[in-house]
Amino acid sequence: MGHASTKFVESFKHLHPLESEFGSSPVESMSKEAKSRNPNIACSRNRSELASFWRGNMPTTVKPSDLSEGMQNAFRVNDCMNQLVLEHLDARAWKAQLPGAKTRTIAAIICHVHNVRCKWLRLSAPHLKLPQRLDRTRCTQKQVKRALAKSAALCSRMLGEALSNGNVAKFHRDGWARPWTPGAAMFAYMMVHEAHHRGQVCMLAHQLGFPLPQRVGYGMWSWERLWKECGFGSLR
Repeated sequence: MGHASTKFVESFKHLHPLESEFGSSPVESMSKEAKSRNPNIACSRNRSELASFWRGNMPTTVKPSDLSEGMQNAFRVNDCMNQLVLEHLDARAWKAQLPGAKTRTIAAIICHVHNVRCKWLRLSAPHLKLPQRLDRTRCTQKQVKRALAKSAALCSRMLGEALSNGNVAKFHRDGWARPWTPGAAMFAYMMVHEAHHRGQVCMLAHQLGFPLPQRVGYGMWSWERLWKECGFGSLR
């Protein structure tokens, strides 16, 4: 293994929380064959070996009811992060266009987050009263904050019903996509979609010359405080 590869593995070991418990990280568990010169073969084998690693080290002591409630609460905390960003976002950045780039405005990105939630609800939980969609060309930051709070509460409820064998039998992320059986993948997809666009907003604000205060960046990672502020008690 070359110097660069060794350095990468060492950095991965430092970041990987499972190494101390299981003795080695997934990177070290990969076979030499998986590191062949063909990148497609290597990528496929790496994924296969990582999947095998995770299957062999999955915890089995979590109660389904605790997991369901924890996922619902986590999605609400996720929206608290969105609210934190909107609260401290400079109004001049809201509809500003990045010079020389054909990108969405921050207003368009945040409206997209809300409108996609509405789509999930319409397709997966039509029995719930749908919130009103947002017009990215006319909405204000205050309007978006209120709309996000409503759609987050409904998505949390949808998660609860989906994970407890309630009225949500399938998760439809889009009309063209194959529906999923409700579970961890549904929750992960919803959370990753939100985090992806929240990151875009933070980066775009910085590029526009209106960076968010440093305390906002730290605040988004203060899960204990956010969890408590949402009234959920201890983390689960």
